[in-house]
Amino acid sequence: MDYANLIFNQMGGLLCTEITLWNAMVRGYAYNGPCENCLSLFDEMTVRGIKPNNFTYPYVINACSQMGSFLVGQKVHGLVVKSGFGWAFSVGNSLFDFYVKKAESLDMGLVKIGSFDDARKMFDEVSEKTVELWNKMIGKYAITGDVTNAKELFDEMPKRDVVSWNTMISTYAKAGDVENASDLFQRAPQKNVVTWTTMLGAYAAVEDVETAHKLFEKMPARNGNISRH
Repeated sequence: MDYANLIFNQMGGLLCTEITLWNAMVRGYAYNGPCENCLSLFDEMTVRGIKPNNFTYPYVINACSQMGSFLVGQKVHGLVVKSGFGWAFSVGNSLFDFYVKKAESLDMGLVKIGSFDDARKMFDEVSEKTVELWNKMIGKYAITGDVTNAKELFDEMPKRDVVSWNTMISTYAKAGDVENASDLFQRAPQKNVVTWTTMLGAYAAVEDVETAHKLFEKMPARNGNISRH
């Protein structure tokens, strides 16, 4: 980044108008650090009257997340709203990750129901949600034991993959709801070793050894963490 910055500073008049060059430097510092330089460049852009776009904001927001600068990140979110770039998936996804990181940081590991309310608001605002993003949100509800919201999202998903099914089965299993976990397990169109292991763990947790043993015998594949003994 030192050499890139040297060239950047020597490019003269182009720097006043060429947003692509500024975005390249913002991205570079967001990926390689120091993240403080990413935010400094962002501030300088506004001073020079260069308007950030949907390629700028994701890297600035990610830099705020990495630094734990949540107040700064929320101010950047305000600028996103004013600029109208909230529609962009990359911007919405970075804001979602930002609020997830904020919740996890503030709770200091004691994540509880309601912790991800801000992340959920961002999730709802993302216009085009990928399967991965749906899985992320359901997974965060699973961490807090919020079965109701996890199931609501799972039911709303337009498309699911094996991770979606595994996450929801795990959510029920952690809540001790073996009946619903088993129902999803039976309905899952795809099953991998994680699916089988999660269901096996659900039966073991409620000490249903007989059913767990029967399921174990039916497993088409087993990983190194499972032993017949």
